[in-house]
Amino acid sequence: MSKIVVVFPGIGYTSDKPLLYYASKIAKKCGYEESRVLEYNFSYKSDIKTDRETYRRACNRVVKFTEEDLKGIDWMSYDRILFISKSLGTIAAASFEYDLTRFYNKEVSPFVLPPLKQIFFTPLEETFRYPVKDAIGFIGTNDSWSDFDKIIKFANKQYIPINVYENANHSLETGNMKQDLENMADIMSLCESFLKS
Repeated sequence: MSKIVVVFPGIGYTSDKPLLYYASKIAKKCGYEESRVLEYNFSYKSDIKTDRETYRRACNRVVKFTEEDLKGIDWMSYDRILFISKSLGTIAAASFEYDLTRFYNKEVSPFVLPPLKQIFFTPLEETFRYPVKDAIGFIGTNDSWSDFDKIIKFANKQYIPINVYENANHSLETGNMKQDLENMADIMSLCESFLKS
């Protein structure tokens, strides 16, 4: 069985940081042998988090970059597809699944997209503009990038289980190392169970 995992990092939260690093290792353990890691090579003078126009442009740029970088992949050659994403990357991952699903569900296409799962680490509100079929999410109550209540509401509306970590920030860290390690173990255990389901 051929499986591919695509990693959509956040801006500043690269694939070698704990959530994406360990989730990728779990994916490999679950048989996702082929992997693709996106890298967004751009920066902004304004603060993306506080400047709405800069934030909007960053979202659009990440989505466009994703479309360009992944357009050559033959998705039909895989039995399973997994997207692992963080922060701004969750928007790109959700948008790309939406585009793939629309393409393969056209009447002219004789193909059906292989099963696709998504792991969303600290998703942003815009992530939920796109319908996603099979996903799991993780967020902290002190995430300064997201309106926590809205994320829970949007995830529930799409039937996406969202796991909440008390006092955790946008990196799902609390500042208490013991608690962070316990949280990380829990997160990865949930990811593994999700991939095996």
